[in-house]
Amino acid sequence: MELLISSVNSAGDGVARDGDFVIFVPYALPGERVRVEIGLVKKTYARARLIEVLEPSNSRVMPSCPLYGRCGGCQLQHASYGMQLKIKSMTVKDALRRIGGLSVDSVEECQASPKRFGYRNKAIVPVRRHGSGGAIGFYEPFSHRVVPLRGDCPVMSNSVNRVLEGAISFLTPRISKGILPPYGEGREPSGLIRELVVRSGERTGDVVLSLVMRGKPRGTFKAEVERLWGFMKGLGVGGVSVFCNRSDGNFVWNGSFVWEGGSRVVREVFGGLTLSYDVTSFFQVNTSQAEAMFCHVRDLVASVGADNVLELYCGVGSLTCLLAQGGHQVTAVEEWPYAVDQLRDNLEINGLSHRARPFLGAAELVIGDLDGGFDLVVLDPPRGGCDSAVIDAIAKKGIRHVIYISCNPATMSRDLRLLVDNGYSIASVRPFDMFPQTSHVECVALVERK
Repeated sequence: MELLISSVNSAGDGVARDGDFVIFVPYALPGERVRVEIGLVKKTYARARLIEVLEPSNSRVMPSCPLYGRCGGCQLQHASYGMQLKIKSMTVKDALRRIGGLSVDSVEECQASPKRFGYRNKAIVPVRRHGSGGAIGFYEPFSHRVVPLRGDCPVMSNSVNRVLEGAISFLTPRISKGILPPYGEGREPSGLIRELVVRSGERTGDVVLSLVMRGKPRGTFKAEVERLWGFMKGLGVGGVSVFCNRSDGNFVWNGSFVWEGGSRVVREVFGGLTLSYDVTSFFQVNTSQAEAMFCHVRDLVASVGADNVLELYCGVGSLTCLLAQGGHQVTAVEEWPYAVDQLRDNLEINGLSHRARPFLGAAELVIGDLDGGFDLVVLDPPRGGCDSAVIDAIAKKGIRHVIYISCNPATMSRDLRLLVDNGYSIASVRPFDMFPQTSHVECVALVERK
């Protein structure tokens, strides 16, 4: 079957239309004529497999990763970088129109990342049972089948790749011999090692490794973990830890640390500040682009003359410290306990404790009890967006300015619609390419009370 691709959706798939019926074609670009094989068919849409590009776009390039198309980590390596930025701008505008019913006149061009490859300071790598042995790598698209990692991942930093290579070389023979059994998903889960997590400081050289395991390391297991720590220390790793997660869900950090060698904290230099975060805490994966984005947020806060700022979902305080450094008084709320510990440390290290009040708790539970005549609220929620109680509380408090930071244009558009319905208007939206080679995009929206 031949199709003409008209656009690209938020997942990075090419889109072809026949009236109201839509066909999604991964790895196809706008304007291309392609030959496909139809797979899944539903009432209003179908998914197809790309067989051949008959008329390629001028924006088509050769992917740099040999696993591209098998590994689900990247969706846009076949597109030139200029096309990737256009696709991400279109994704944001489409979400605002379709989900929020909002004007897109305020949407700026997507800001390019300083690095297009080698930008990721973090890797979470599944370890799964595979045949009689195991596989260490990344998931295939839309599955939990692991594609074994062979060589460097092009979007990971050099230090992350170095540590992954060392850890995999140590663990693979022990997994093959049954000494360290990999996690097996299913009705009767089995095995021990679930994930490898690497975090690194781009500007400090700090790097740490954590093993997520289904039990505490004892006996032979503990001896092997201690050998791993000795081996990784020789590669310049600052710490190896074991996090025990006995659940069978997808959330990695459901449990507690049960063993540590060295440190599990990474330091980073960010906006002229020294920050630290532990292996479990949220920190943007693209350090240079995160710095550019948060400096943009700081400039927006200054431009509206806000002195007293409420920051929800603040993490370890990257933005908190930047705002406090700029002379703003910040009330910072975060529900992850490890992150709040680092937030307090970061404020103290940078001499900013007098300018910020940290609170531990969920934003929707804390915001109603906070007072202080806030001029502006910064929201940086997870992909699911804000709880509606947060939007309601902002409206009731009459906070004049809202800055919404989001990695999910769909939930951002939903929440912006709620703010508009409560008497706010959108002043600006700037997309940031935080995740080059993927379909994901970060946004900063400034919203003002009418």
